[in-house]
Amino acid sequence: EAVTTLFSRPAETLQRWDMALRSRPVFSLAAVDAHASIPWSEGEEPRRRSALAWPSYVTMFRALQQGVLLDQPLSGEPAADAARVWQAIGAGRSFSIARGLAGPAMLSFEAEADGVVTGPGGSIEAGATPPVLRATVPGVPSAHLTLFRNGQPVSSGQGSVKFVASQPGAYRVE
Repeated sequence: EAVTTLFSRPAETLQRWDMALRSRPVFSLAAVDAHASIPWSEGEEPRRRSALAWPSYVTMFRALQQGVLLDQPLSGEPAADAARVWQAIGAGRSFSIARGLAGPAMLSFEAEADGVVTGPGGSIEAGATPPVLRATVPGVPSAHLTLFRNGQPVSSGQGSVKFVASQPGAYRVE
């Protein structure tokens, strides 16, 4: 949790992501810069000793969680499971969570129109009925969710958000 307080919303990265989403599918992965050893001497390269080696790699890597939505549980076969995980990430069926803010947690995000339901990374063809978008973080009723269309906030809620998408666009949730 202490490391998470050092995070800030990556506004410029999200802006670039939103621009890219307008023209093609884009996936995201959680990442941190874990090179946090402060040297004894400013000019010491390569660093041989550290005055302060905090936060550690383990602490930094535990600060974020990458969730991947699979169509079925892992099989225990490493090569097959790895291929399925990479395929799901590439298809946009993935999300990241700052664990100090909402973890461990799961994100539920779906769109439904005319009986067709799709999840993250999916799309719904324009039809007579505008899709209804729903997002929630199950088990975390205090989660504040904001739904974005083409990078602009269109709806928000505490615990969940529901929105009728009367305009086409690239929708994502934070």
